[in-house]
Amino acid sequence: MSMAIETSIIRYIGTAAEVRGGALAALKPPLGSTFYCSDINVRYLYDGKEWSLLAPEAAAGAEHQVQLLIAILAELQALRAAVQSK
Repeated sequence: MSMAIETSIIRYIGTAAEVRGGALAALKPPLGSTFYCSDINVRYLYDGKEWSLLAPEAAAGAEHQVQLLIAILAELQALRAAVQSK
């Protein structure tokens, strides 16, 4: 049996106007993806169902760290597979 990676995280950068305008809610990326509002310096995290504000205290939480590490690992594995297939 061979393994395959189906998704990787996406890191969006935008403004608070896109959050207020509904553009953020319309995005349905893979678990662990982030949206950084560059004009107000806040980050949102997608948990697979909805976007939530990633507060500094939440960023330090073990659950968020594990989710982010899993998503980063999946992204790195996808990049490795892409490089090895060439």
